[in-house]
Amino acid sequence: MADLKLIVGNRNTSGESLPPYLALSHIGQPFERELAEPGALVPALDGVIGAREVCEHLAERFPAAQLWPKFEDARQDALALLKAPWPALQSQLPFLFLAKKTMPKLSADAARELSALDAVWRRTREKYEGVGPWLLGEFSLADCMAAPLASRALTWGLPLDAAYVQTVFSLPAMKRWGEAAALDAAGR
Repeated sequence: MADLKLIVGNRNTSGESLPPYLALSHIGQPFERELAEPGALVPALDGVIGAREVCEHLAERFPAAQLWPKFEDARQDALALLKAPWPALQSQLPFLFLAKKTMPKLSADAARELSALDAVWRRTREKYEGVGPWLLGEFSLADCMAAPLASRALTWGLPLDAAYVQTVFSLPAMKRWGEAAALDAAGR
């Protein structure tokens, strides 16, 4: 039995649960996933609640996994990415992992956020492209937190950095998440 238990929401509709799942998968420690009871706060791990909070807890608990970038300037960029809110975009385009939908006409706020999100992804990927394909070159907490937005890009056909979205979806953990989302959507 694993000593880590991640409590998640429905994998098809709980974008908040995806980042800690990706962080745990990256760490490589065995862990259990448990579907939360209706109304429970998710994600949760070790009494810590919330996607960013759980991810930061994991980065501190497992420093060898290097979920935080090694270099200070990249770490500052990671913190900036983690703090960036996208409330209008997330509200208007809900997380629906399995769905394929047509992008609706976005509100002015959501359109501004989409433009800003695309710009920040492109800027950070260009800055660190010599290191690797992730937002900060190497896989980090920034990518964990960006994954629900990458999923929205596929679901809603958002004009975001397609190469980065494909990089996120190339993770074996994303495939496993999709399989679990299908079970959750089927009520199993």
